Amino acid sequence: MLTVLVLLERSWRRLFSLIPHYVLVAAYLVIHLLFFGLPPGSVYVLQFSPKVLNTLGWYLLWAFNLPELLVDYIGPGLHINPNLWAFHGTQTMVILAFFAVTVTGALFALVKKPKGNWAITIIAASWFFLTLVPVAFLPWHKFTYELGVPLVGLVLFLGWLMARQNNKFLLIICGAWLATSLFTLRLTAQTHWIVQGAQVAKRVETYFRTYQGNKNIVFYDTPADAGLPWSPASELKLDLSNQDFFAVFYPGKYQVAYLSQLPDNRNPTITYLSARKFMGY
Repeated sequence: MLTVLVLLERSWRRLFSLIPHYVLVAAYLVIHLLFFGLPPGSVYVLQFSPKVLNTLGWYLLWAFNLPELLVDYIGPGLHINPNLWAFHGTQTMVILAFFAVTVTGALFALVKKPKGNWAITIIAASWFFLTLVPVAFLPWHKFTYELGVPLVGLVLFLGWLMARQNNKFLLIICGAWLATSLFTLRLTAQTHWIVQGAQVAKRVETYFRTYQGNKNIVFYDTPADAGLPWSPASELKLDLSNQDFFAVFYPGKYQVAYLSQLPDNRNPTITYLSARKFMGY
């Protein structure tokens, strides 16, 4: 990023002054890889394959304000999980409509004056994609919060694009962009586990406030949950931090487990609870 900024200033002397920075970063990377290796964990697996195009494609769509949750419902080959329409159909259609207006307007504005300053477009696109390189090869670790720095390039491009248009056309594009953002933020607030985690924990706390039963608790997925892009039991486990919720609010009182399906033979000393009943959907 420092290099791009210096190149924009066309200051070659300052570019050479960054050589100590490059040396320091290179030394850090070598030492880190030799002594610590690559980051562990199932989501930090580097994958150098054409799947990088899929990852970059999602980041580009998210940059234009599409909801992050779509990645859970749309699989390879544009296979769409029907539950997307069952749970979020109306909101998704509204968002896609405003998104289509935004993108169509931006493309029309881009080709309207082909003799424009294409250097800005190239610089903006390069900034966006190059700053995504550190996460582009992590297909299992793609999240919208990685877009903080890349969005600078997109904002630069859109700002330059808007400056070339008349007021009416500018109003249409900006209005569609803003509407897409507002509807996406509303849907995210209703569905994202970070936002809804507190609500889920509150439902569990309310339930166990009057609970009288076995100390061994199992939260499980029902057969109806099989069509969901995620496991309610796994999501509940994440929201409650596994055993931590019960260790804080009910120390030493309950032992909790989370299962992907209900066992055939139920243990009478265990209380089985559907995880879905606490999820709010």
